[in-house]
Amino acid sequence: MVRMLAAGRLDAIAYAEDVARYQFTLAGIDPDDFESVYILKQSYMGYAFHLDTDPRILEPLRKALDELHTDGTVARIYESYLHKPMSTHQGGLK
Repeated sequence: MVRMLAAGRLDAIAYAEDVARYQFTLAGIDPDDFESVYILKQSYMGYAFHLDTDPRILEPLRKALDELHTDGTVARIYESYLHKPMSTHQGGLK
């Protein structure tokens, strides 16, 4: 899809912005040549566990993930792949 967009065979794509940026990068296309024009839907990724999962197992995981966000590790990993700081929205690229 990103190659078709870059070649002018498509006018727009609807995709999570961070995933599209990564796909552009993998394809050797500069994602900064494109822009988000509409947010179709905003959502967040997360983890799900069975309702019977012991909270004593979940608490250390939640704490570790919170620390990774707080100390900037998640943002650094994100930026290392996408060469752009994490944004507060996800939208399609045009």
